[in-house]
Amino acid sequence: MTGTVLVINKISLLKKVNVINTRNINKIIILIVVNLLYSLSLFADAPYEKYHVAYNDISKDVLKSTIGILNINSIVKKVMKLKTYSRDGKRFIYNKTLKVKKTTPISNYGSHPPVDKWRISNYRYPILAKIEQYLCIVYDPIKNLKTWVNIKEIEENFYTSIMMSDSMKTPDSFFVDIFCFTNSRKRKIYKEPRNDADFIILTKYKFKYLLLKIIEQRNGFIKVGSFHLDHNTDKITIEPLGWVRIRNDQDMLMIWINDVDLY
Repeated sequence: MTGTVLVINKISLLKKVNVINTRNINKIIILIVVNLLYSLSLFADAPYEKYHVAYNDISKDVLKSTIGILNINSIVKKVMKLKTYSRDGKRFIYNKTLKVKKTTPISNYGSHPPVDKWRISNYRYPILAKIEQYLCIVYDPIKNLKTWVNIKEIEENFYTSIMMSDSMKTPDSFFVDIFCFTNSRKRKIYKEPRNDADFIILTKYKFKYLLLKIIEQRNGFIKVGSFHLDHNTDKITIEPLGWVRIRNDQDMLMIWINDVDLY
């Protein structure tokens, strides 16, 4: 990126942002960089969150059954395969090994299939079930192809994160996309976490570079806020927008996550 220099004062962030540890500091720095890049026209040539299946092409059974999202990311290790299992009662039996680049994540940060021969950048898969260390994931959301994987085995070769739709907190590691599973790219933003509450209509195209964070979860809703950085003070704020439903009237998932990075 020529002609543009981004300087992040880490010491200033330490003084002005209440964070728990160095890991959180690094994540906040990444959020700031992403927010700055979003405002630059040159960002069109940089990696970004990309969806690999259209909303209408995703199996409706997948959207109804999804209870979470699995993220995997490889940076150092060169293993790009997933061992898969079938379930027989309480037993899980090894089935086959999948090449990750042959799977279809709903979205990822970067390129799919990966340009690098070894790197997987934040591949995101729907989770349909969780039993101890085993997850049932969808590796082709169009054909509704699913399999069981062992999260402990995956963690040997990938950085991972798991977000469950019924227990979202306020993690600082991802943004949330509230428009991805709509045709209109419009969502109702409620004043309260109730279906009968007053609401406004938020349009994605009006807020093309809007970065949303989860503030709270209640009654099948999440309270979202927009991420802001004051370039004069380096102060980070989350401006509350209101509440959105996690699922629609047909019980289909209506949100996804945009993870900046995994460590």
